Amino acid sequence: MVKLFFNDGSKIALQQNDTLSAFGSTNGSRHKLTIKDCAAADIVAKISHFVKDTPAFILENSPSETYHSSNLIMITTR
Repeated sequence: MVKLFFNDGSKIALQQNDTLSAFGSTNGSRHKLTIKDCAAADIVAKISHFVKDTPAFILENSPSETYHSSNLIMITTR
């Protein structure tokens, strides 16, 4: 499980095969990141890289909530 914490107090708990879908990326493309079973450090690195060039994203199984990368303050794994 991976948790993302934001400075407004919101958080996302990501499970295996959850997908983040980005929009508004700097290169104009829309990209996705699916959480797969791998080492915790790899998951944190992939999420960090994903949000680096992504102003905002949604969790595909809960698309009504938009998360802003600039508000991300912590990533934890378990």
